Amino acid sequence: MRKLPFLLALGLAACGDNAGLPDAHVHVDSAAHNDTGHGSDAAVTPDAAVDHVALTGTVNGLAWDDASSTLFLTNDSSDKLQKYTDAAGIQDVATLPAAASAMGISLGDVVKRSDGSFLVASLGFNTEGAVFRVPSGSATGAALTGLDVTRKRAGIAQDSTGKLFTSYTTGANTPVGGVALLTVTGTAGTEVPLVTTGVALKHLTGLVANTDALYIADQSQKKILKIAQPGVAVTSLATVTSADLLTQLPNGDLLTGGGTTIERVTKTGVVTTLPGTFTNVAGLAYDPTGARLFFVDHATGGDVLHILPLAN
Repeated sequence: MRKLPFLLALGLAACGDNAGLPDAHVHVDSAAHNDTGHGSDAAVTPDAAVDHVALTGTVNGLAWDDASSTLFLTNDSSDKLQKYTDAAGIQDVATLPAAASAMGISLGDVVKRSDGSFLVASLGFNTEGAVFRVPSGSATGAALTGLDVTRKRAGIAQDSTGKLFTSYTTGANTPVGGVALLTVTGTAGTEVPLVTTGVALKHLTGLVANTDALYIADQSQKKILKIAQPGVAVTSLATVTSADLLTQLPNGDLLTGGGTTIERVTKTGVVTTLPGTFTNVAGLAYDPTGARLFFVDHATGGDVLHILPLAN
């Protein structure tokens, strides 16, 4: 996520750092690059990406829906849920509530539910924290009722059974993180914290949910943490250069950005770095059918969606 004041801002395995990557070439859409430097290659090494899509505004969370071959995006600047397809490019899906304060809402991750609805995490900067729900087929979203508005939620994830979880931070100067089980009933939500305050969680961002474990990115501590499921035993999986939003590959490896590179963390905590140097990597999502990685770079001239071939 883009690192703003008071904002929750989140390698290839032992077979080698370049495993699964082709001899890359850069395809640059002329519409995505202009004299203003939007999507400028100055921040990207020549072999880093094979496709770029210029984005309008600040985009944070990404989620891939394999059934429809669609990427979903959360756009802070327009308070919208958007989608990307190879055929149609970027399109608006739904408008989300605008913030009452000048700080904005700062959208985080997004998940698509089995009923076709969407849930979007929102930080809200201590006063407007929320989870927005967009009903299936609707062009507007609304905040779930019943949730603590002081929680700055960056991560939201669901496991293969549909169970939902959120990651959040409270406080400003001394952040305290938490992870909760989220239950949605109609337009209302309930969060039950899974981790006690005795566990030193701080500035939490990305979240991935499996049936046997949750994985969270702690931006302050630059760690990827594992929470056992069932149970709530917390262990440190790996220390990374930077931590932000997360995505998971089919083999269980995790990917995170938060800085100028993308790091890959195996189930055993081995950390390697994908090729390429960027400006500030935010949301990531993986397309298992197409074997490609989507990620957002908060580039100096404007946000860019990169599409990188990446074998599992």
